[in-house]
Amino acid sequence: GHDVKIVYLTGSVLVKPISPRIELLPLHLNSASNVFSASRKYKKIIRDFSPDVVHSHMIHANIFARLNHLSFKYIRLICTAHNSNEGGRVRMLAYKLTNFLSNLNTNVSQEASESLISKGAFNKNNLITVYNGIDLNKFNFFNKDKNSNEMSFLSVGRFNKQKDYPNLFQAISILKNTINKEVKFYIAGDGELRPQLEQLIVDLGISDCVVLLGKRSDIPNLLNKADYFVLSSRHEGLPTVVIEAMACGTFVIATDCGGSAEIMGDTGILVPPQDSKA
Repeated sequence: GHDVKIVYLTGSVLVKPISPRIELLPLHLNSASNVFSASRKYKKIIRDFSPDVVHSHMIHANIFARLNHLSFKYIRLICTAHNSNEGGRVRMLAYKLTNFLSNLNTNVSQEASESLISKGAFNKNNLITVYNGIDLNKFNFFNKDKNSNEMSFLSVGRFNKQKDYPNLFQAISILKNTINKEVKFYIAGDGELRPQLEQLIVDLGISDCVVLLGKRSDIPNLLNKADYFVLSSRHEGLPTVVIEAMACGTFVIATDCGGSAEIMGDTGILVPPQDSKA
């Protein structure tokens, strides 16, 4: 029942809303030299559309929306962070200095909220926790038709530093020599570190038990087929894929990297980040 437009800073559209009524508008903010032209486009969109609420997500969009909000103080601005770590001191200072420009700020887990408050990026008076949700109709448990000879693990996420796949691969190299069953680790995702991770798989001698699946659109099906879901991240806000795994009845092994403990409670296994032996 609401009218929605999505404005994006840069890049191509990889995921589209189901509703054809939601218009996607690019700002082409591809470099610092495009800031002023992107700002002009953004302000025209706001004036033409005249929204009741602007809701921005993650550090670059949050700072951009805040600075441009000086022209639209009559519109409510909500800024959402998605992590316990959204960058170094400069980014945290940018958050702090522009904090007064947003009407409300949110983060996706209590741990992530407290982390950014402790760094001085936000204060406890204007930052609240709003957890991510999932559509349970898409993530339902069904009977697992399994090959009993294989113990299968699944990880899902971008190939970047945050997800810490080297930590997982080191753990696999330890595990494969300690159990008798056939072990397979399926990794769904892609990213800039793929060449390095492919080489690490070879160097550790785990090519026979690691399968890189690339980008996938059938995550619920993969979760239902797996015996275990593994999250090896260094830091997270709220790892939604852990919620999805639990909804599918898949046993979770996750690093205590922000939000995981709040999701898992007394289920699964929670281990310290960057500890392959654990």
